[in-house]
Amino acid sequence: ARHIASFRETFLKRNPDGMLILQLTNPLQDQLRACILPLHDGKHVFFNDWSDTMREVPVDRRQVSDEDSHWSSEVHREVAGSILEILEGIQP
Repeated sequence: ARHIASFRETFLKRNPDGMLILQLTNPLQDQLRACILPLHDGKHVFFNDWSDTMREVPVDRRQVSDEDSHWSSEVHREVAGSILEILEGIQP
């Protein structure tokens, strides 16, 4: 998380009007989530926290299959929806 905080600082220093969306590839990693959540400022840095959404998707529908641990199309749809919500809420 320290590296991400450093990246955030560098990003804003080089692009003070920029916007950055952060999200975890596995939102159920609560310890990492707790480290990244404070970086969200709602103006320049947004944390796409989709952990609650992920918990709503039944376990047997989260992955493509037992042999393929990639997120299912259902999970990708939910994540895309949450990113869209962030983008629609950003004030230009």
